[in-house]
Amino acid sequence: MINELDKTILERINFSNSYLKILSKYVKNRDNIPQFKKKEVMQVFKETNYDCKYVTGGAYVISKERDNYKFDLSFVISHNSPHIYIYVYKDNNLLDRGIKNFSFTLNFLEFDRNLLNNNFGLNSLNDLKSYIMRMVDLFNEYVDEFVSQIKD
Repeated sequence: MINELDKTILERINFSNSYLKILSKYVKNRDNIPQFKKKEVMQVFKETNYDCKYVTGGAYVISKERDNYKFDLSFVISHNSPHIYIYVYKDNNLLDRGIKNFSFTLNFLEFDRNLLNNNFGLNSLNDLKSYIMRMVDLFNEYVDEFVSQIKD
């Protein structure tokens, strides 16, 4: 389930189709590729010039602050399969907002079913880099729209 504010935000930024287009471009079938190592993934984040922290539990987190809010974009990469989450904090308190799992969120939104595929993994560190950059773009759209919605 997603709350109404998040649903409105996601619909306004066309989250579903944007997310699925990113998946279709970069997420493949993981053809005999060894699992990415933490050191390799951190190097990829460094190459993107995003300030990323590795946190206990295996998440790579990019944070952004706007007004009294902090937004965390969390990447959990398991067996080269990325899982993405957005957490929203106000005055350092976690709110019941954000996206708990990008793929699960699709259950509550309209989207172009032709964009679905059965792929589940990244085939290269270069794909990971491009994937991260596109997901950060989508994250920035979410943050901008969130701030706009709460001001209205």
